[in-house]
Amino acid sequence: MVSQQVIATNINKSRQAVANATKVLESKNIIGIGKVGQANVYLINPKIAWQKANKQRNVVKMKGNVILGKEENKELFKRFENLEDANDLKLNNNNFQTSVVND
Repeated sequence: MVSQQVIATNINKSRQAVANATKVLESKNIIGIGKVGQANVYLINPKIAWQKANKQRNVVKMKGNVILGKEENKELFKRFENLEDANDLKLNNNNFQTSVVND
C-alpha cells in the first residue's frame, strides 16, 4: 500500500499526474478500485494478472507492503523517533486480544 503522493515523489511527477494515470488504467479495466475501510485499494485485473480465472472465489487474498511517506506522516515519524529504547517500553498483555484465522 502506498499513497499517490509517495508514488509521485518517487517518479518525479505530480500527485495529480498519478491520479490521472490511475483513472486511465481504471477506464481501460486494467485496474479496479476496491475499498478497505476508507482507503482505496488498487487491484490489477485478475484476467491480466493471473493465468487462471478466479470465478469461483469471492475474495482475492494478497500479500503486500505498506509504504508510508515521511513527508505525509511527520507526526508519526517524530513520535517514533523520540521514543526511548524498545526495551524500556512496557505492554500489558491483558490489553490485547489475538485471534487465529485459518485459510
